[in-house]
Amino acid sequence: MSRASRRPSCAARVWIALCVTLALAVGVQCQADPLRGSPDERYLTGLRSRRLFSLAERYCLQRLADPALTPSNRATLTIELSRCFAEHATWRSGREQDELWQRAAAVVAETLSDELEPSRRAPLVLQAANVAAARGAWLRWTSELAPYDDALRQQAIAHLQASFEAQRQAETSITGLDRNAAQAAGSDLRLLSAEARFQTAVTSLDLARLLPTGIERTAALHEADTRLTELSRNPFFESRRTAARLLSATTARLRDDHHGAMQLLDALSSTDHPVAIRQQAAAESMRVELDRGKPDAALLQLAEVERSTGSLSEELLCVGVEARLAARRQSLQQGDTARAATLLEQAVAIETQIQGPWRARSTAVLEFSRSIDEHGAELAPLILAARAAQQHGDADAAITRYRESALAAQRSGRDELALDLQFSAASLLLQAGRHEDAARDFLAVADAPITTRSADAHLLFAYCRGKQWEARPT
Repeated sequence: MSRASRRPSCAARVWIALCVTLALAVGVQCQADPLRGSPDERYLTGLRSRRLFSLAERYCLQRLADPALTPSNRATLTIELSRCFAEHATWRSGREQDELWQRAAAVVAETLSDELEPSRRAPLVLQAANVAAARGAWLRWTSELAPYDDALRQQAIAHLQASFEAQRQAETSITGLDRNAAQAAGSDLRLLSAEARFQTAVTSLDLARLLPTGIERTAALHEADTRLTELSRNPFFESRRTAARLLSATTARLRDDHHGAMQLLDALSSTDHPVAIRQQAAAESMRVELDRGKPDAALLQLAEVERSTGSLSEELLCVGVEARLAARRQSLQQGDTARAATLLEQAVAIETQIQGPWRARSTAVLEFSRSIDEHGAELAPLILAARAAQQHGDADAAITRYRESALAAQRSGRDELALDLQFSAASLLLQAGRHEDAARDFLAVADAPITTRSADAHLLFAYCRGKQWEARPT
């Protein structure tokens, strides 16, 4: 099995966690949350930023054990504890990760079971929805590292759809409270209402990234765009306005409104904005050019950003790797093998230098490119999808993908590879106890001109016939 077909390694999970925590800047992990103003909130945010999750969790649990704690502080610490568990989960895997996600949701649910006045209940309801959204965002990012893994993509979609509905209900509830609140008490609810709209928009955009072209994707983009456009002009949401504009540009790009996206991004690229914002805008501008099929224009943008700012962010370096690989594909199509080789060397060299949160994506992009070099643009996704389905234990899907891959390999004249893939399908049929179908596929491989699989195919064909005779002696 190739490296590209595996689930993320331990090191890759670390980089994914950084991506979710820093690059996405959304959900329960976001460090720029305008609702965090108390000493406890600032202290716990600092602990999480240093990945001192266990210390932060112990602090919250000790404080929550105090019976004299006021209802307001209890709600705040409950939300912070939930955030700790959720962010901690992005740094773990397997059963431990699942348990942390469950604890992030459970601590909020336990507090919500108490009698609370609506204004204190509202932030907890939103946090409950945000935990599910954070898990969906994690799955979405992981799915993007393995775009051929349909099972992972469907899991991410299911999480995001459920969390979007929960966030939308929380948003409606909080907006209603805000409208009914007295002027003196309404400012916090107004800010919370805006935060709810922002989080719902982010989840809708995450969902749109995964959905195939169609009505559902269009609706998800519309939901995100409606909220982001309003928030980018909201005077009560100053700390999120720039983030809303950046995400609006992404929404426009995903709608193929490249002109609208570039208008928003050009405004964010001016020297009036901090370097970090300008670089994020530049990265999104490069993605617009890549979507347009203009990797050389993206590389020109990259050079201009480096000249004007004197440095490149990890995100820009990663998009630079993607742009070089896209330019390489065009060079190969044009027969310019020398430039293609140079671009590949540059992409590999840059990928080894990236030390920030975008390392996982650049590595995945390079590995997928190598798979295309080995198997071709048509075959590579089919083979990787077959291996991913096999890894998930979905035998039927894996068999279908292996057979599709074998036919595609046969069409392209790669008979040896086609037989190898057909042998893989037959092996899965044998494991599933489908001896008649497995015998048919093994015989097809055995009857082909001599290959490295011939002897094994003959033996397994005979074995399948024996199992058939055991079941129906004649």
